[in-house]
Amino acid sequence: MTVSVRRSGPSDRQAVLDLLERARGTGLSAQERAEQGFIQGRWDVIKVAELELGTGIFLAEEEGALAGIVVTSSGSGVVDEGPPRLTMDAVLASGIDTDAAGILLYGPITVAPEFRGRGVSRALLSAVARGLSARYRHAALFVEHSNHRSMTVHRHFGVREEGEFTFRDRTYTAFTFSLAAFAQ
Repeated sequence: MTVSVRRSGPSDRQAVLDLLERARGTGLSAQERAEQGFIQGRWDVIKVAELELGTGIFLAEEEGALAGIVVTSSGSGVVDEGPPRLTMDAVLASGIDTDAAGILLYGPITVAPEFRGRGVSRALLSAVARGLSARYRHAALFVEHSNHRSMTVHRHFGVREEGEFTFRDRTYTAFTFSLAAFAQ
């Protein structure tokens, strides 16, 4: 498989929204969501456009088909009290040698079902690392414990588990990795 990765632009917005909607796992049982993975949050064209202007949304494509995406944002812009803020708190409390400006948040990351198991997630994260390692030292994300697929994928990558937190009766793990090391 030859996967190419690039940053998204205005002409990609509907395809990004469609893949994000598919990845929500709406209509699946709790067990199916755990096994297949799911993303959280509400997405619209305005939010996607704002993220494109920041650190970006990265797309993986194979022969013109959208295989996967990863959304990125600066950790320094987190102000809400939800999982992104709690992730930043866990990462900073872990003793990583950085400050909030040096942490890139990523996620959701999702791969279309027909492309799973083919290295798309690794290609996406490697492209993010190569593209943003000059600005950020570490990347972080949170994964809800009930999302067994995502927990397994991130543990397979060997990323660090920095801590757990609970928000609205859901338990999450904060993960990090060094962008410089992942860009190799």
